[in-house]
Amino acid sequence: MKQPLKYATPMPVSSPDECSWYHTFELPDGHITRAGWDMRDCVDECLGHVDLKGKTAVEVGPANGFYTVSMEQRGASVTSVEVDPDQGWEHVPRADLNIDEWVRLRRLGSPKFFKAWWYTQKAYGCSAKMLYCGADALNDVADLLKFDVCLLAGVLQHVKHPMDLLHAASRLADTVIITERWLPFLEDGVHALATFVPAPDNRMVDSWWYLSTTIVKNAMQIFGFELQREARFNVKAWRRLHPDINQDEFALSEHCNMVFTRKPPSDAPLPLPR
Repeated sequence: MKQPLKYATPMPVSSPDECSWYHTFELPDGHITRAGWDMRDCVDECLGHVDLKGKTAVEVGPANGFYTVSMEQRGASVTSVEVDPDQGWEHVPRADLNIDEWVRLRRLGSPKFFKAWWYTQKAYGCSAKMLYCGADALNDVADLLKFDVCLLAGVLQHVKHPMDLLHAASRLADTVIITERWLPFLEDGVHALATFVPAPDNRMVDSWWYLSTTIVKNAMQIFGFELQREARFNVKAWRRLHPDINQDEFALSEHCNMVFTRKPPSDAPLPLPR
């Protein structure tokens, strides 16, 4: 763990052309970033319609800062947690693919990815702070960091140990907002289902697990929370077949949102050891 509590120094960036984009923005100067995911029409659904005015918020995995900006615009004081730029993402150690080459190419493109967060902070005049400690370090420092709200949006599938991240979130804040894609094949049964994403017939490297909402709800209940709100909604996923967004095509991707709040500690007796 490398200096997890040291806030990052801003990266120099002066143009959106220096960045790579994960979310679609309409920047204050009218420039529209071209990215796959477009949450502009459903940002409040993604944030669970939580009142953020005057709240402190921690956001894990901010990418280029779409939710960072959105939460600050709604009155929150935001701290974002991202992986260390020198370490890179938690990739699956596949032996059936050329992982070294994947890591090399990812590292080549990562400076533009990290610069995008700093550019949106600058463009929107925001004041969020950045911690480059990574999600896997949060449990080590969760007792030192306290916030009103924790946001996990589209990150659970990208970490090796999603239960560790949910547990960290439960220690960091009294309200936890979770937004992920809705995957029907995980939700149709009566059991809490998860699937290991990489398989011999795919090339998935940066996704580990898909979790059903039942698993997430069970875990958060065990960690001392109760479900306050649950909703499903559609997000635009641009195909990026045309340079002009007004002439491009998109698909609708169903997402789900869950808002959890801390409940009083239980006084139920512990089970007797076997």
